[in-house]
Amino acid sequence: MPDNAAIPPFAQATAGAMGSLVSNSIVYPLDLVSTRVQTSPSASRGNAKSTSTYGALAEIVRRKGISGLYQGLGTDNLSNTLSNFLFFFFRAAIVARLVRPSPSSSSSSSKRPPPTSLSPAQDLAAGALAGILSRACTTPLSNVTVRKQTHSSSTSATKEKGKGEGNEGEDDSSDDEETQYEDEPALLEIVREIVKDKGVLGLWSGFPVATLLSITPALTFYLTNILTRLLLPTASRQSPSPAQTFLLSALGNALSTSLLYPLILAKTLLQYRDPRGRRVYKGLVDVLRGTIRRRGVKGLYKGLESQLAKGVTAHGVTMVVKGRVEEGFVQAYLAAKRRGRGGE
Repeated sequence: MPDNAAIPPFAQATAGAMGSLVSNSIVYPLDLVSTRVQTSPSASRGNAKSTSTYGALAEIVRRKGISGLYQGLGTDNLSNTLSNFLFFFFRAAIVARLVRPSPSSSSSSSKRPPPTSLSPAQDLAAGALAGILSRACTTPLSNVTVRKQTHSSSTSATKEKGKGEGNEGEDDSSDDEETQYEDEPALLEIVREIVKDKGVLGLWSGFPVATLLSITPALTFYLTNILTRLLLPTASRQSPSPAQTFLLSALGNALSTSLLYPLILAKTLLQYRDPRGRRVYKGLVDVLRGTIRRRGVKGLYKGLESQLAKGVTAHGVTMVVKGRVEEGFVQAYLAAKRRGRGGE
C-alpha cells in the first residue's frame, strides 16, 4: 500500500470516493434493510419480517421486486461518495499539515527532526475533525436518503395526524396501524417536505449526533492500524494483500460500529419521518431514553446485525479499491516524472 503522506490530498480523496462508490453500490440493499429495521414501527409488536435482516429483505422483494432493494440508491451514492471524498481530503490535508511543519517552525527547531507519523491522539483528532467537516456538507443528502428509504403511509394516517401533533417523543410506533412503504419521491419533493416539516435547518436534522459519530471513521482507522500491527508480520504491514486489507478493515469497522451503534440508531431515528407526519423525537437524549423505556437496553442495538453486514463489507471494499487507485496514482506520477526527466 502506498505511503499516504506521499500522495496529495486530492488523490487520496478521489481514491476514497471511488472506493465508496463501488462499495456502496454493492452493499446498498443491506443499507436499505438496515434503515428499515431501525425505523420499523412493527418492532414493538415482534414482527419478524420487520426486525430481522432476512425478513426485511424478503418483504421488500415480495412487495417491490429486486428493484425495490435499490430505492434511494442514487441519492445515497451521491451522499456517500461526496462524504468520503471530503473526509479523505480533509484528513489528508490535516495529516500533511501536522507531519510537515511550516518553514518558520522548521528553521527554529532544526535540532529536532520533523514528525513522520501522528500519535494515536492526533490520528483520532484528525479523523474526527475531517468527519465533522464532511458531515456538515452532506447531512442534508443523508436526510433525503433516509426519507427515500422509508417513504411510507399509514392506513390510519389521516385519523391519527391530529392526535400525533404535540405528542413528540411518546412513541415511534402505533399498535393500530400498519406502515406501507411506497415508491421513492423525487429529491426536490423530499427537500420541500423536510423544509415544510422542520424549516431549513431541518435539512441538518441529526447533525449534532453526526458530529459525535464523526469519531467513527477515525476510530475505525485507529483500530485497523492496531489490528495490522498485532496480526501482520512487520514485512507485510506496508504492503498488505487485498485480502488482508479487506479483512483488517472489515474487522476494524465491526469493532467501531459495535461500540458506537446506539448513536447510529439515534441519528437514523432523528432523520426518520413518521407516517402520520409527526416529529417523533426531540433529540439524542429523548431517543435513548424513549428506546430504553420501551425496549430496554437491547433496543439500542436494534438492527445491529444488518448494520454490521453492511459496514464490514462496504468499508473492506472501500479500502481495497482505495489502495489500488492510490497505487495507480503513484505509478502515473512516477511515470510522468520519468518522462519529464527524459525530455530535459
